[in-house]
Amino acid sequence: VDDTPTSDKMTPDQAIQLILSSNFDTDSKECILTLCKMMDNVIAKPGNEKVRCIRLSNENFDGKVGSRRGGVEFLLACGFTYR
Repeated sequence: VDDTPTSDKMTPDQAIQLILSSNFDTDSKECILTLCKMMDNVIAKPGNEKVRCIRLSNENFDGKVGSRRGGVEFLLACGFTYR
């Protein structure tokens, strides 16, 4: 039985643990660096809703975050929404 929390119930810490346990080290590093950049954008532009959107159709995002277990879950746990 898979006891991994669903994305709507996952905390940011649980999502990071999922990233680290589900991906190779280089993939995890690239994913986490991209997530940090996305969070930095939120801090730098707090009034800009566009920086809080998840664009699954973006190939760059999909390659670094969207295709990694835990990547999207982390963003959803931090209040991001799908676009």
